[in-house]
Amino acid sequence: MKRLVRPAAFLTLLAMARAVASVEPPGTPPAGALAVEQGLVVELDARAAGAGEALVAGAAARFRFLIRDQSAGAPLAGLDPAAWLAPRETGEPSSPELCRRKLRTLLGGSLFSRPALDLNGYQVLMMGEEPRIQAVEPDFGFGMPRLLADVQLPAPAFDWVLDAAHRYVFLTLPVAGAVARLDTHSWKLDTIAGWQRPERLALQPDGHYLWVAAAGGVVAFTTEPFAAAGRVATHPEQQAPPSALEFSADGRLIFVAHGGSSSLATIDAARREPLPPLELPGRPVSMAYSALARRLFLTLEGPEGRILAVDEKPGMTGSIAAPPRPGLIRFAGDGRYGIVLHPEEGRVSILDSARGRVVQTADVAGVPDQLSFSSELAYLRLRDRTELLMLPLQVLGREGEKIPTFDTVGGDRGFVDGFRPVPAAGIAQPPGVAGMLIANPGDRAVYFYKEGLAAPMGQLLSKISPRAVLALDRSLREVEQQGAYETTLPLPAAGDYDLAFFLASPRIVHCFPIRVDNANPPSSDRGSANASE
Repeated sequence: MKRLVRPAAFLTLLAMARAVASVEPPGTPPAGALAVEQGLVVELDARAAGAGEALVAGAAARFRFLIRDQSAGAPLAGLDPAAWLAPRETGEPSSPELCRRKLRTLLGGSLFSRPALDLNGYQVLMMGEEPRIQAVEPDFGFGMPRLLADVQLPAPAFDWVLDAAHRYVFLTLPVAGAVARLDTHSWKLDTIAGWQRPERLALQPDGHYLWVAAAGGVVAFTTEPFAAAGRVATHPEQQAPPSALEFSADGRLIFVAHGGSSSLATIDAARREPLPPLELPGRPVSMAYSALARRLFLTLEGPEGRILAVDEKPGMTGSIAAPPRPGLIRFAGDGRYGIVLHPEEGRVSILDSARGRVVQTADVAGVPDQLSFSSELAYLRLRDRTELLMLPLQVLGREGEKIPTFDTVGGDRGFVDGFRPVPAAGIAQPPGVAGMLIANPGDRAVYFYKEGLAAPMGQLLSKISPRAVLALDRSLREVEQQGAYETTLPLPAAGDYDLAFFLASPRIVHCFPIRVDNANPPSSDRGSANASE
């Protein structure tokens, strides 16, 4: 579903502004809903994300729009609504014309007309070399990001994963022997300590369990509530934790590889019990699961250049010849084509999982160490350079054809220049944007690169050294209930606001009055927050 995102949508905003100018004033709506001439009803449900319905400054609030056909009452799915929360001046009247004027100002993107809340964008989360995580609302157009949170950690983070709802970020803190959960609504951090060297982690596809690699095996944690659920010893003879975790497509199996062992462990995820291990003809470097082939592919260390294909039982199904010293492997899109990095050789190779062989290679001028994907491109980070290399996905699989590459600058200093590398990705795609966020710890910055440009179009400067970056989707998304579009965001300072709603087709503009209370108002002044017409 298409979403509106501020940093790279000037033409979209211009079209929306023109649409706003041509909207006719709506008819008189029933209380709590908006009836329009086009025959739609838009109802707002705004309440605290926690207990109760009061909207309180600093607390998270859930904004849900229910959109239905006025005559039949049927919910309308597949729409693309947008909304902004803007301050209302004292004594300012409410009228359709003032609402359209306010919305045109917001769509103009001026530095002086930023909304108090943008319900259409995303937030950037930065993992520091320091024991800190920062969250910001980006503004690459004007370079004025809004700091949302500066979270102190017991120790530097090593790896992290974001849940499907973008509510929780799970982290490992090896120095503190702890696993943590960060609530992205309240920015509250919960930690569970007592683990020896927790490092890599993976979230089960259904979101119920988090699996963490610790010394000798893996530990399962329930995600809600956040608690340890059991430990499985996969490599008890090893003091170091496993080096890689991967799930089968349905999440029934979790594969555990250890860089110091030539055996692959497989766990029944539902029972949290180990299955018979598979002996490998070498030590694994990396692994990735192809949903299309329904096989796990592992790269093995050594100059021979071997990739193993393993089925789900497990049982080895084949050995694939590859260029020497294969490293990180990741699959793009549907899982047919995998990109394998060969950092010691300065090369990448393309694995066709359907044909079971390497079909293309390309030399790169640097040491590739990380890999991320957009819908159009593969992004390769070069550890010893300041460039980011890009490969068009549409040319993958054309056996024998040369792979065209192009690059963009990712900062002034090398990505791992003087910093300890972590497995957490330093490249991440913002939701709904054809581009990438690029973390550069040496520059203390996150750069935004929009596909098609020669260089990054903006940057977020920070007081921490970001080794990894995540994008939290805060746009209005259609939820399981048909015709319902919602997001959750922390509320701004107490006061009166207009929640400006916009739908391009059919064209609807409406402002819902919103009252945000103080967190601790005087008892005599305390009133109930509302989101009603």
